Amino acid sequence: MQISNKSIEGIIKKIPIAGVRSLEEYYTKEEMVALFSITPENLSSQCNGSNKVFTTDKDIKSILIIHYNGGVLTEGVEVTKTGAKEITLGFAPASGDDLRLKYI
Repeated sequence: MQISNKSIEGIIKKIPIAGVRSLEEYYTKEEMVALFSITPENLSSQCNGSNKVFTTDKDIKSILIIHYNGGVLTEGVEVTKTGAKEITLGFAPASGDDLRLKYI
């Protein structure tokens, strides 16, 4: 599925607010399809127990979600975008840990 820049820009502009009870109240059906169609980039091969800085294949315009060992990390707390193709974690994941970044 090809995701248009217009769809992506619409998603970026919509930041969740208090009182939203479901995604359907906040995103259009087309925006949800675009959002959930983005495949996370697997950064697990960069986990080695000492590395805190991770490099992506493409430029990061906006971080959507960071999966870590089955959980989710919070941008600005455990994860910070530190470069066009770089994120920095507040800790060093061990070798074998699962780290995936969904971004546009």
